[in-house]
Amino acid sequence: MVNLGIDFGSTYTLVSHYRSDRKTPEAISLDGISPYIPSVVSFNKRKNEYKIGKAAKNLTGNKNIIIFKAFKMLLNEQMTEENLRERNYDEINTPEKIASLFLEKVLKSALAKIGEDHIGRLIVGVPEVWGQSLNTFDGRKSLSRICSGFDFVDKAEVVSEPASASAFFAYNYKQIRHENFEGRVLLIDYGGGTLDITLTKVLSNGDSMEVKVEKRDGAGENTDKEIGNAGIKYMEKVVERAIRSSEAFEDTDDIEYDGNFLRAVDELEEALMSDAEDVEDTFRELEFTPDALDDEEFIELDYLDESVIVTYKHLKDIYDEIISDILREKLEAVTDGIDTYEDNFKIGIVGGFGNFYLVKKQIYDMFGISSRDERTEGIIVNSEDRERAISLGASLLADGLISIRKTAEFSIGIYAYRADKAIAKYYAIRYRQELAYNKIYCATDAKGNDVPYFVADGTIDKFLVNFSDNEDDAFGADPKAELAAKLKNVVDNEFMMATVGFSIDPTDSITIHIFDYDWETSSRSEQPVKSIKLSTIKSMFDVVELNGGGDK
Repeated sequence: MVNLGIDFGSTYTLVSHYRSDRKTPEAISLDGISPYIPSVVSFNKRKNEYKIGKAAKNLTGNKNIIIFKAFKMLLNEQMTEENLRERNYDEINTPEKIASLFLEKVLKSALAKIGEDHIGRLIVGVPEVWGQSLNTFDGRKSLSRICSGFDFVDKAEVVSEPASASAFFAYNYKQIRHENFEGRVLLIDYGGGTLDITLTKVLSNGDSMEVKVEKRDGAGENTDKEIGNAGIKYMEKVVERAIRSSEAFEDTDDIEYDGNFLRAVDELEEALMSDAEDVEDTFRELEFTPDALDDEEFIELDYLDESVIVTYKHLKDIYDEIISDILREKLEAVTDGIDTYEDNFKIGIVGGFGNFYLVKKQIYDMFGISSRDERTEGIIVNSEDRERAISLGASLLADGLISIRKTAEFSIGIYAYRADKAIAKYYAIRYRQELAYNKIYCATDAKGNDVPYFVADGTIDKFLVNFSDNEDDAFGADPKAELAAKLKNVVDNEFMMATVGFSIDPTDSITIHIFDYDWETSSRSEQPVKSIKLSTIKSMFDVVELNGGGDK
């Protein structure tokens, strides 16, 4: 039996384990050449056969082959059925099914490679941005359900990718400096599907260290037919711009996301990865002069048997249009009021897209990072580990060498209308509050006292959710039919009074607990009269506007 950590990326996936004989985490190379597994699944319609990784990616554009990509980001169920069909998904090949098939094959192959057949503890990294709304939070639950369902996995836990990377950086620091790291890490994780910018605090706890997420922001939620404000969307848009700039396709209205287009995107991706140093040297040499960039060819792509030229101007223009502003905005949001020059403040850039020169240049310029900057020293041993940090950190967490201090990723409670029709908000769990799994937290007033909640006809029907620390972002969550039926007649005391509590388990499932409330003694019953476990938040609640209305 072995413990594994996995970085399930939108573009590439890595699996790692901790080598106790070497006292270091190590990425597992399935083919003996590279640990990077393309997050791609192919389906042969004629043979009814699925393939994953490189074998699948190599079939892009072939006859009878359907290619599935970016299925991780689609677990959030934000896209319409029409949008999903345009990306080849249907009622049978859903994003969840494809993700499950891919992960099962990857994990079994990793086990076989290291001579094991069972996983004791599996840590899976997910974007921190997935904790920002009802829609994205359900992606965590879907992924947890998939991994917990494998019969060769004893325990699966979903954790924040930046927290996982911070764990790896803190471990590196200890290996280099021979002492625990205690300070802050600004993690800029730019991958294929998401931008996650997270401020974490690493706390020394005796011989071990704990990671606590303090602040975060990001981008990358699905919009229209696009996959996030990140690497995949960037590359797709570069290819689109190059196609439309070509004389052969200048009158083309719609460009389909078919095998021919995806093959061109793959060509661009391979070139950006393999020629990273040349890209940097060329941009420096051309000094970002528009005419010079327009004349400088980066790569010649093949699209529908025509030659399509991608220039350095295409790379720069698309970056300025869809990446630059959002990266600056999110960096400023997370670092507002933070002294990035304080002692033991580290800045780490991870993720495949974070290795792109224009991304690194913008970040370095914003923070004034020099070639020998203390803020980037002491947390990286090998430069290639920047792209492996999430997977390697997850393996350290899986083996218990570093832990994550669990904090609430949203506030939840109940709301009621006062006599003056104003909304009274009673939170049981508050955003970023430290949590213990399966502990019941009850709705309280400003003084921390249990709130007696008047329950009309014995039925609970009003809840409160907030994915930030801004009170104006709170929104009401009325139970849908299935949950409403379970909440009927749950209280039968004389005054129809109840106290409502909530608990969260390691799979991020929420349970609602209803306690009888005795008005005369001003206390709740010792045990809940009913406990109801939710499958997902999104599937059990309808959203209603309160006095604000944040991202739902």
